[in-house]
Amino acid sequence: MTRISTYASYQLAQHEMLHTREEADKIFHQTQNFKRASTFSDLGVDTGRALNAHTLIDQITSQRWVNNTVKTGVDLYANRLADLDMTMESFRIELLKAASTGDAPTVNQEISDAFNSLRTALNSEDDGKKMFAGANTDEDAFIPKSLDGLASLGDADLGKAFGNDQVRRSGRVNDDSNFTYGILASDIGTDFLKALKDLHGLGDLPARLSNAQVEQLKDIAGRVRKGLDQLRLVEAANGVRQNHVDAIETRAADRARIITGVVSNLEDADVAQASTALVAHQTMMQISMAAYKDWSQLSLATFLR
Repeated sequence: MTRISTYASYQLAQHEMLHTREEADKIFHQTQNFKRASTFSDLGVDTGRALNAHTLIDQITSQRWVNNTVKTGVDLYANRLADLDMTMESFRIELLKAASTGDAPTVNQEISDAFNSLRTALNSEDDGKKMFAGANTDEDAFIPKSLDGLASLGDADLGKAFGNDQVRRSGRVNDDSNFTYGILASDIGTDFLKALKDLHGLGDLPARLSNAQVEQLKDIAGRVRKGLDQLRLVEAANGVRQNHVDAIETRAADRARIITGVVSNLEDADVAQASTALVAHQTMMQISMAAYKDWSQLSLATFLR
């Protein structure tokens, strides 16, 4: 009688069933996570490319974080400068109105408001640091606390009203350059200070101005205009920096999109293909289970019938 061994066949069926189950589990994982590999090593020859791509994405992400910080700073400068521009332009117009009509019922209050607006703007803070004071000091960028304090400075010493250092804020927005964007209080110049000091020197103006006072207001309004010219140069330079930062962010976003596409091509599963493969492996699994069941039910009696 021919001897038939069922053990080897039984083991073979069991092995095939387990192997098919493992493959089906892998494909099911792909359809659920949309990834064709659970680890970098599973990518085979694409492992090195995937690692390099992820490194680039990390670098770009870090650079974009710095760029966003710089952009926030530049935008805050633009906001503060625009507010100061509007305040000082309104102040200049009020001076000209008073000079043209000879009536100055509110000029004294306008002088006080202009000084306070200038001081508030130049001592603005960003994340707890004085925006216009420079990068290495926590002191006020504009020192005088009152018009009397400003008036105590001689014309040649008006620059001492600024407490900023000379180190401008900066950020490394790409691999090649450190982008300097800080604005210093002293960049605004001393024309506003001279105008406010001269106005304070006139004392409390009467409701009705004399001819001499009218001429003085015209001269001081001209000084404010010079201050506005300097302020607008600073604003224009900051606008150029805003455009530059926006361009850097656009390039970084484009690079991130390209590298993310590379990673997707390397790692993402083809869901349609994976679904087809899953059905095939499930069918094989059913066949293997059926074979395993048949082999497990065999006995010597089966062959003795």
